Amino acid sequence: QLDLELVPDDCEPVLEQLRRNEEAGAVSTLIVHPITMYLCDRFKGIERILEYVSSRTSVHMSEVHAAALLERQAS
Repeated sequence: QLDLELVPDDCEPVLEQLRRNEEAGAVSTLIVHPITMYLCDRFKGIERILEYVSSRTSVHMSEVHAAALLERQAS
């Protein structure tokens, strides 16, 4: 049985963490579970998250990995 009190009802903590990561120069990875997004707010929050993410620069993990390898080789 799912305890709905454990399901967040707002995406603002996710957006705040994305902003903090961006300010710190960190790469954020999102794992979005459809059933959780549905239970939270019937997908309204994911629309806000995707709107924010789509306005940011994105990178592929292969690019992050390649940069890390270059940095390791340089040191």
